[in-house]
Amino acid sequence: MGPTAHASFAKISSKIFPENSLAAFDRAIQLGADGIEFDVQRTKDHKIVVIHSQELNQNVAGADRGAKNLGLVSDYNRESLAQFDIGNGHQIPTLDSTLDLVSDANSASKRRKHNNLTINIDLKDPNAVEQTCHIVSGYIEKGLIAQHDVIYNTYEHSTLRELREKAPSAQIVAGILTTDLFDEKNISTGYTVLPNSPYRSSGLQMLSNLHSDIGCHGFECSTECPSSNDLRHIGQI
Repeated sequence: MGPTAHASFAKISSKIFPENSLAAFDRAIQLGADGIEFDVQRTKDHKIVVIHSQELNQNVAGADRGAKNLGLVSDYNRESLAQFDIGNGHQIPTLDSTLDLVSDANSASKRRKHNNLTINIDLKDPNAVEQTCHIVSGYIEKGLIAQHDVIYNTYEHSTLRELREKAPSAQIVAGILTTDLFDEKNISTGYTVLPNSPYRSSGLQMLSNLHSDIGCHGFECSTECPSSNDLRHIGQI
């Protein structure tokens, strides 16, 4: 959902705080973020880890991004993944350790009379749905996080349908591709949407149908617009 923060993320150096690392989340919270977004994947031993891509070459520091020699997250158990450096010595965190960080931050916020952090979980791996819901539900049942603070999102609508079966009360944000929502003639280089471009009726119908099927909290479309180099629209359905 983009930077869910009051502070500018330009203050966070990616060289020091790698994407999807506990250090990055912690620093964002220190800078005044009102929530964090992260991706989840399932390991070989069915643990849930926080990492953007299943392909380790896309995440490991110094790896050849064009190669696939490191394999997939699902090829390794949790302990084996600890060997990989995602940047400046940081390791791939688990979902549990990430939720622990959020829970601790929420406790500190309550002492300062601030709101809880929003947790936006991107279900990049469809195989991670059941275990992710189980872990999150455990934290909710223990009162460590609140259900209304958790959002699930993905562009894979079949994954969202499975999620609704596993978590009937979950807040779901459905992703839709730029090319589904806007006509190709209105999209230029870099998926920049031309000003005043109308929505495609088929794209809106797709969202309407999905909302009728599973009940969506909102929708999400990643675009680049002339007025912003990185704008992500969130619309309430």
